[in-house]
Amino acid sequence: MFLIRKKDKIRELVINGNIYKVIFVVGLPLVITNIIQIFYELTDMFYVGKLGTLYVSALSLIWPINFFIVSLGMGMGIGSISLIARNFGEGNYKKTARYSGQLLILSFFLSMLVVVLAFIFIDPILDYIGATGDLKNHAREYFSVAIYGIPVMFLSMSIMFVLNAIGSTVISMMMILIANIINFILDPILIFTFNLGIAGAAWATLFSKLITIVSYLIMAFCFNKCLKIYIKDLIPNLNYLFQILKCGIPASLSQAMVSFSFIIFNSFIVTIGTDFLAAYGISNMIDTFLFLPAMAFSSALASIIGQNLGINKVKRAIETLHKGFFVISLISISTTLILIINRNFLISLFTSNQTVLEYANYYLFFVAIGSIGFSFQLALQSALIGSGLTNIVMIVTFTRVWLVAMPIMLIIKYFGVLFEYIWIFAMIPSYIGFFIMLAILLSGSWKQKKI
Repeated sequence: MFLIRKKDKIRELVINGNIYKVIFVVGLPLVITNIIQIFYELTDMFYVGKLGTLYVSALSLIWPINFFIVSLGMGMGIGSISLIARNFGEGNYKKTARYSGQLLILSFFLSMLVVVLAFIFIDPILDYIGATGDLKNHAREYFSVAIYGIPVMFLSMSIMFVLNAIGSTVISMMMILIANIINFILDPILIFTFNLGIAGAAWATLFSKLITIVSYLIMAFCFNKCLKIYIKDLIPNLNYLFQILKCGIPASLSQAMVSFSFIIFNSFIVTIGTDFLAAYGISNMIDTFLFLPAMAFSSALASIIGQNLGINKVKRAIETLHKGFFVISLISISTTLILIINRNFLISLFTSNQTVLEYANYYLFFVAIGSIGFSFQLALQSALIGSGLTNIVMIVTFTRVWLVAMPIMLIIKYFGVLFEYIWIFAMIPSYIGFFIMLAILLSGSWKQKKI
């Protein structure tokens, strides 16, 4: 009986509570979770930076490859948000658990496939993006270890998406915090004390994520009162798997298109030199903080909108989108101003190389301005994800990345002004994506649940 009361308490807040309160109750733990999550990368970058600029360049080079792999797992989770949130909003807890279990099974088998492919194609990928000599060796050294953590990463992401979809975001926040503390402790020990170098950073991340997934499984499914998943929910069901794939494949493709484009962009950036590649990686890492709140609140909005559409509360879903957009816009603009003012200090935390500092200072200013437009887009696309229209998100992403950003990069590279005009690449695509998304939202097609 307690289980139902607890579930109804969360559901009641989402479908009837004060909207601003709901947004912050569901969204703030996600913001904290995302900030803690990015410290995984920042911790690695900080300690690896002590090894030298070449090692930072290796991490920068491997980052889009890692992002591409993560995107595959994220896509299935994003695609499941509407399915899980809608059924939870309807009060159908059995189907909520079944979809959650099917997502875990799908993520596990997908991760094993990715592991095999990663081992096969690691060298061809590094060759394609222009890695040579010591840069290639260091990148391979890190990635060869990171591959072993792919199944753990996929499962932990899936559990996070399940908990986020039903509005239970505090558990994921606590587990990520614990894992990050472990990673922060292990990094210097493995990198310097055990003299594992850049591979030590990868091992530290792997061990901490393994602890995370074990903690998730115990906390989320043994002690969590919001959701119970049983063995029967983990038995593959073709109908449920098809529904997840129907929404998950477009979401995965959206994420993959972005991450794969970064692999290509890195192959262009590396032609400028390793100093600029390091600056590019540091700038993108710092810039990630700017849209972390937008990503978190966007995920929260998708869950809230999905649950309300599940019981046909369309007006409340619309009001949630409006107020959510206001919150994300206010936070995005404020954090961008703070970062721009303090960017010299932030960059100096990761490198003492004066050339890298100057390059990063130049690039980070423009990419920070561009992140505002991207945050606006994230806010709007929450409505499409919440209603199950992940195929529309995929189309907008394709347009922004491959019809706008890629041609810009090719043009400025062709004319030999890649460094001088990279600011266009850093800013324009984000705002074009935002205006396209705005036009789609104004059409009203998202206001009915589609699955």
